[in-house]
Amino acid sequence: MPSAKISIDSSVLHWIIEKISNDDVDNNTISLLNKWVNGVTKPTFNQIEDISKKTHIPFGYFFLKKPPEDELSLIHCRTINSTKIKNPSRNLIDTINIMSNAQEWMAEYNEDEGLGTLPFVGRFKNTDESSIIAKDIRNELNIEIDWFKNVKNAEESFKYLKNRISDLGILVMQNGIVGNSTNRPLNVEEFRAFTLINEYAPLIFINSKDEDHAKVFSLIHELSHIWLGEDDLFNDNDFGEFEVSKTEQICNTVAADILTPSNIFIDKWNQSKDTEDTNISMLAKYFKCSKSVILRRALTHNFISKKDYDNLTNNLKKERKDLDLLKKGNFKKSGGGNLYNSNASRWDNNFIFALDNSTKSGRTSYLEAYRLTKMSGNTFHKFVDILQKRSGDNFE
Repeated sequence: MPSAKISIDSSVLHWIIEKISNDDVDNNTISLLNKWVNGVTKPTFNQIEDISKKTHIPFGYFFLKKPPEDELSLIHCRTINSTKIKNPSRNLIDTINIMSNAQEWMAEYNEDEGLGTLPFVGRFKNTDESSIIAKDIRNELNIEIDWFKNVKNAEESFKYLKNRISDLGILVMQNGIVGNSTNRPLNVEEFRAFTLINEYAPLIFINSKDEDHAKVFSLIHELSHIWLGEDDLFNDNDFGEFEVSKTEQICNTVAADILTPSNIFIDKWNQSKDTEDTNISMLAKYFKCSKSVILRRALTHNFISKKDYDNLTNNLKKERKDLDLLKKGNFKKSGGGNLYNSNASRWDNNFIFALDNSTKSGRTSYLEAYRLTKMSGNTFHKFVDILQKRSGDNFE
């Protein structure tokens, strides 16, 4: 007996095709969806189930009478070229949903534990003095103005700042894929980081596909958003373009103040007698940040002209493009890595320890813990054991 054919509203089908246009979906799936749209054939229940899995569109959406409204209020920001994200990928949407669920759980846990709201969330909501915000952030993190002298490179800078931020009660997560799905990589061209505001458990998520120096900038940029009390989806190159919102300008400047304090930057620049290009490379190495940050600081302090800034920026973009092509060429040669090391970098320690404590006390079911972390039972428990043994390492 042939399988029954099912009618799907044409507007829903058009919406599904539009939603997956930026995703890595195979041509056969696109072709089948177009046949359904054009009325060439109607799907069976099993076909809908299969397409749902391949496109990551929730199964129930196929049976709606009209397309669902935009799922996420956070998706309103520009892409890497300062244009609106009109069609966010399912990978981005699902990542935000995973992080939102984790944040909601952590906020409820903290509140149940009798912990108060974090006083720095939105502390400078109506302030545009970036230097004041930067100073307050340094005070809360308990770091010196020249903190970068204590780390070797951008990778260590990120780990050092990540741990300091986590110690404040801020969830810091990172991943380069959706959950544990290695076939669903996150695209740094779509977003570099995002922030979800909650007074009990603010959350910063970093796209780990990004370069280390860019991750450092994104981390502090997003931290600034917590001080301003605003959600954010960040996807500009370091400082990005000049035509950005006032809030983005403030967060960019705060990040620059913390990564390259003005007084130290000016002294270091004036001490060097090298060419501009060499000077920029030297200072990027000294401050453990990107050349883009140094370039913009040099422009801000009138050490280089706007013309030189544009030329040097274009050179950097070409270097990055060549590097990206090289990485893509070598991608298939790389190994898979260790699952537990990967999870250790993805999840905030405080979240995992709180979740483990809650399951052991019976307040949270183990199934809920596995659902939130996208791990199996054995993997979750072994991961907790490994993480507890590593907890004394400041750079883990």
